Amino acid sequence: MSKEKLIKKPSGEGKPSILNTVLPYVVSAVLTFVFLLAVFKLDLNKILIPFQYSGDYLFTSSAVKGIIENGWYFNNPFLGTPTGQIMFDYPNSDVLNIILIKIITLFTHNWVLVINIYFLLTFFFTAFTSLYVFKKLGITTPVSIAGSLLYAFIPYHVMRGVGQLFLSAYFMIPLAVLVLLWLFEDIPPFYKKNKKGKIAFSLFEKRGLISTVTCLFISCSGVYYSFFVIFLMFIVSMILLVRKKKLKNIAVTICLIALIGLGVIANLSPSIYYQKNKGPNPITVRNAISSEIYGLKIIQMLLPIDTHRISKLNKFKEVYSESGFIINENRCASLGLYSSLGFIVLIFALLGGFGGLLLQNLSRLNASCLVLALVGGFSSIIAFIFPQIRAYNRISIIIAFFSLLAFLMFIDKAFVFLREKSLNKLAYSALLLILIFGIYDQTSREFIPNYEFNQKEYESDRSFVFNIEKSVPTGSKIFQLPYMYFPEHPGIVKLCDYQLFRGYLHSKNLFWSYGAIKGREGDLLLKRMSSLPVDVLLKEIAKKGFNGVYINRLGYEDSGAGLEKEIINVLGAQPLVSLNKNMVFFNMLDYNKKLK
Repeated sequence: MSKEKLIKKPSGEGKPSILNTVLPYVVSAVLTFVFLLAVFKLDLNKILIPFQYSGDYLFTSSAVKGIIENGWYFNNPFLGTPTGQIMFDYPNSDVLNIILIKIITLFTHNWVLVINIYFLLTFFFTAFTSLYVFKKLGITTPVSIAGSLLYAFIPYHVMRGVGQLFLSAYFMIPLAVLVLLWLFEDIPPFYKKNKKGKIAFSLFEKRGLISTVTCLFISCSGVYYSFFVIFLMFIVSMILLVRKKKLKNIAVTICLIALIGLGVIANLSPSIYYQKNKGPNPITVRNAISSEIYGLKIIQMLLPIDTHRISKLNKFKEVYSESGFIINENRCASLGLYSSLGFIVLIFALLGGFGGLLLQNLSRLNASCLVLALVGGFSSIIAFIFPQIRAYNRISIIIAFFSLLAFLMFIDKAFVFLREKSLNKLAYSALLLILIFGIYDQTSREFIPNYEFNQKEYESDRSFVFNIEKSVPTGSKIFQLPYMYFPEHPGIVKLCDYQLFRGYLHSKNLFWSYGAIKGREGDLLLKRMSSLPVDVLLKEIAKKGFNGVYINRLGYEDSGAGLEKEIINVLGAQPLVSLNKNMVFFNMLDYNKKLK
């Protein structure tokens, strides 16, 4: 194998200084801020409006509000009443994201602001980590800055958005890729040449420390990113075994795999301990077919984003979307023009064997991702053993980094060539145009949150819950209808999953029935009571200490008219109606007194 250095010093760059080290990150941060204002049409008022107000966003919001009120997310007594919401049955390994959110809550208790701030910060974090890695891999600073912006605003990021907040926090991926590439080097992390010129183990070697921290943070950044990085490290170890047979590299790789695995287990340990004592409760049942439904498709990576700014490209994408293919979250896999070009380069580099060590290693890792994640790939085999990992399309964010890096390597050569010819103005102008068009291509007007609608719905809910709180004593229990189990309910009529969280999100001192983990005692109790005749139901919930009934009309074919009529006949009182007419609330205080 060629002895060419895998990682080279950027061409034409002088000795590092504090200014040269810090200035690129300042420039990247300023440009990130400018593009955030442009892409999301942000201003100070809009930062207080939910960027989204439905679906998974409401689940995330309830968790963030729970952290604010209770310190952490495992127990929330304000939900799932009378037993409370106990989240140990919903295992996750997102402790890094939760800690960062917890830090933000030290400065504000506004859950909308907390989520918006963290989402916007993920763009800065991603820009910084990718800039660091691009520079480390030999890309000149100006091109690295442009690349950091392109990766921060990759379609995956904006399309996942606040609805899938923790998936949007992929800022550790660039560092994970750097570690993967270090493992290919003649001297792997934790090793360096001593004074005698021999390669010796060093526990505090710089790359080893960076690799350790990166792997620990990856293990706390969600099970999907942990799984994908472990898979790629396994591939690296196989390549080293077959082609180089370097035991040091293989040993380091295995140790880092173990470190990520142990980190994930540590994240999941509270759930493991809880289920060991309370018994198993598989609330998120998966099956093998899901890996095919949510698998990766090359065409979706290469096609333009939905609602592309260029009308002809948009129509071209619509033809595919309307052709009957399975379209779900896999639409987020779109790479954008530049990463698509880099992706094609990596495919040809693999087949043709051209390019240096860096390009060749990227092409091998890229191909490994495809072999795993494509529909019908090895993911389908793994799914029969471990179906909990199902959305393999999410590996596209790693492929996007490989592909963008390949694209930047060629752009960098052109940029250096122009500078060597003293065509600096042309070089920088061309690079700026590439950056602007890249952001233009990777984003869409449809990515702008519907601020007006979200604020209208938000204000309607806030006003409604405020009036409920005025009408009942502090600490009252509110029974919610229709019954929906939690989590992952398919929805009822027009009522979407997690929409019943809206009441809790706007309350300060009320306890809500929705949110008990399905399959446990609290959920089974709520399910049983919800199936009772109205007169019996009202007596039952009165005995349980509930002071009111909250109904979302969207969950009924007749918009709840029949149910409301029955409740009025029993209570002898008219309901409180929300501004948008979707929710009603029946005060049970007088009824409870009579019942006693």
